[in-house]
Amino acid sequence: MLHMGWSVIYRAVQCPLIRAISFGQSLHQRGMTTLPPRPKPPSESDCCNSGCDLCVKDIHEQELKIWENECNNILLGQAPKSSLTPDTYTKCRLLDIKSVNHNTSVYTFDSLGYVEIKPGQHLILRELIEGISVTRQYTPIAVPNPQELTFKVLIKHYINGCITSHIKTKWQVGDEVEWRGPHGMFLHSPNKYMKYIMLAAGTGIAPMINVCKDIVRDDGDITTLRLLYACKTYEDILLSSDLKQVASHWNFTYKTFLSQEKEVEKKRSYGENLVSGKITKDDIDLELINPLSTRVLICGTREFNSAMIDHCNQLNIQTEHIFKF
Repeated sequence: MLHMGWSVIYRAVQCPLIRAISFGQSLHQRGMTTLPPRPKPPSESDCCNSGCDLCVKDIHEQELKIWENECNNILLGQAPKSSLTPDTYTKCRLLDIKSVNHNTSVYTFDSLGYVEIKPGQHLILRELIEGISVTRQYTPIAVPNPQELTFKVLIKHYINGCITSHIKTKWQVGDEVEWRGPHGMFLHSPNKYMKYIMLAAGTGIAPMINVCKDIVRDDGDITTLRLLYACKTYEDILLSSDLKQVASHWNFTYKTFLSQEKEVEKKRSYGENLVSGKITKDDIDLELINPLSTRVLICGTREFNSAMIDHCNQLNIQTEHIFKF
């Protein structure tokens, strides 16, 4: 039986990839080897149909190709790559967990070498939960430099969140977690637009902060930046120290909208622009001095993104002037 098994293995390796994977699945069913589970396709409701930078359907196609390559590498006995790349998952060691507020934490990982992550780009996390491969996109909150061989991600924990519940209860310092990237098509050309209107909600502040820091540090870039940031309560405001630091530059200002804060006035500290309520179409319209030289950046929950895009459409902002992370 052993002789016949090796004979079949040899023939499978010589065959096209799909045949080898098929054979690998057969071996897996017999308990003879371990292959990763096939990625589960997204449901129709998973796609928000609002032109994401990287759609869940695109991610699934990438995941299928990666899965095929991983299966093939296992069958051929090839070792995985040891640094972050867009098309291969790498196990990165979790170095630190720091709580930010009641439902959000910053996780620091070893990047296994310097990785150039441009402002606005993100990484993709993969976790195996109850036998199912689950992926999520997270933007590092600080663009790594050659002296810091780590990256940090800001993760909000949702009560019924499939992957965030797993993260909160299972992740411990020292664990190895699978990441790939960077990904993202956002590009900034200095002075191409007079103004950026940035619409963010919750952890959607992460890519905005990186883009802002990149622009304000360039003395030759006179693009003005206006951030409208939506949170539920004052305690939900994230990266407040970063916001205040960027606000020390002449070309960045921001306003925070608190939709569930009862006493906004009592929460306001010196220099903070806090208002009660949600971001409305009129709020965006007030910032539109010259629509043709204005670019709108959007990042938040699916519902927030959809609402902001609707506002922009009603204000006749051209599609090519809207970018959704």
